[in-house]
Amino acid sequence: MKKLIFIFSTLSLSSFSQEELDLKVLKLVNRYRVENHLKPLIWDTIMTKVSNHQVNYMSTTGHLSHSQLEEDSTNFNVVKKFEDKFINQGVNFKCTVFENCSVVFDSDKLSTDSIAYHVVNGWKNSVKHNEVLLDKRLVKVGISHKTGTIYNEELIDENGDLLTITINCIMEWFSLNGYGLK
Repeated sequence: MKKLIFIFSTLSLSSFSQEELDLKVLKLVNRYRVENHLKPLIWDTIMTKVSNHQVNYMSTTGHLSHSQLEEDSTNFNVVKKFEDKFINQGVNFKCTVFENCSVVFDSDKLSTDSIAYHVVNGWKNSVKHNEVLLDKRLVKVGISHKTGTIYNEELIDENGDLLTITINCIMEWFSLNGYGLK
């Protein structure tokens, strides 16, 4: 296995508040929904807990993912199902659940407005993420972010070998989780 490591400057951790940035992302998402003749989303504390859990996982492991690996009783890594994180917070599956995840690199060099813009614009420019933002069934959301310093990506190179890319810099991990009508 080959391993590449990219190191960017790692100055100081971001000084903005958790809630300030999350609310800026929600404000941009709601503005985009209204521009597309949809109702704005309502902040939900249960969805915020789901989002917190996901960004904690992503920022700790350095993996941008909708699922989570956990050790089972036999010490094997198992993928925790996407739905499990909602069930664990008491979300009833008579509803539709949604998730968008994102990471913004070198966030210590950006304002909160700029970080929020990069997150929402990235989702708008991705077909699947944009579908989530503009899904008319989506009603309530929680958004969370966490500052991290490592990002890992595993790729297969032209010879079929596993290539791990590690990026070290200050970054913000984001998760938007929501639910709506079935």
